[in-house]
Amino acid sequence: MMKRAVMALVLLMAFSGAEGEKKGSALPVIKTVDGFTLSYRIYLPTLKGDETDRVKPPFAVIFLVHDYGGSKVDWSIGTEHLPGVLTKAGYAVVVFDLRGHGETVHQEVKLQRAANLPREVLEGIGKDFEAMWQGLKGLDYLDLRRVGIVASGWTSAQVVAYLPGVWKPGALAFATPRTMLFRWEEGLMAKNVSRWKGVPVWVGACKDAPGFVEVEKFISAFPSGAVERVVPECKTPAYGTFLFMSEGVFRERLRLFLEKYVPPFGA
Repeated sequence: MMKRAVMALVLLMAFSGAEGEKKGSALPVIKTVDGFTLSYRIYLPTLKGDETDRVKPPFAVIFLVHDYGGSKVDWSIGTEHLPGVLTKAGYAVVVFDLRGHGETVHQEVKLQRAANLPREVLEGIGKDFEAMWQGLKGLDYLDLRRVGIVASGWTSAQVVAYLPGVWKPGALAFATPRTMLFRWEEGLMAKNVSRWKGVPVWVGACKDAPGFVEVEKFISAFPSGAVERVVPECKTPAYGTFLFMSEGVFRERLRLFLEKYVPPFGA
């Protein structure tokens, strides 16, 4: 009886446009094995009319990973933000603060600037993802068998290198992926690229934005032809999460890519 009541509440929130928490309430948290408390938010599908018959829980899930120096809030800036686009397409969207960022807390790590991040933060992204998996797998309205991951900027290389084996993403997407904070001389990313063989990869970037050479370097780590590239010249060059605010082509192309490889309907 209780389970039925909970599912009814979930459906009401999903189809009325709610985002999983009441406005003004504290956001939920998940604890990592090494003492971090990760703050996160779940956006549920915003569907209308006949769409509710097509997309039913458990919902396919898209995880949005902010850049170093940012927070989960970066994804929801502006009127046409990415979580809104994806929830309208039928996805549940999860955003969370990486260790040392936003509302995620740990007494020993305080973020100062991206270039000075301690190694514990850079390599700890794997533990953050492990904690999110363990914390969310019990929610019966999320289908963690149908997952897409979108990372931005410097976190892109860390996702490729440190994402735990328990994750089996149907698609990986990267917005202006960069490598400046990554230990390329040790070849860790190159070593781990083979783990994602067969997983569709999408890369979006402004061709005329600063640091585009880093994007090309990131793409070159994957086998030739394995990456779907969206690299136009932009009216207002942007990078990372801001890519999806400045140019609608990125939002639309990413949505189509995800719908192809992580369908928002069907098991």
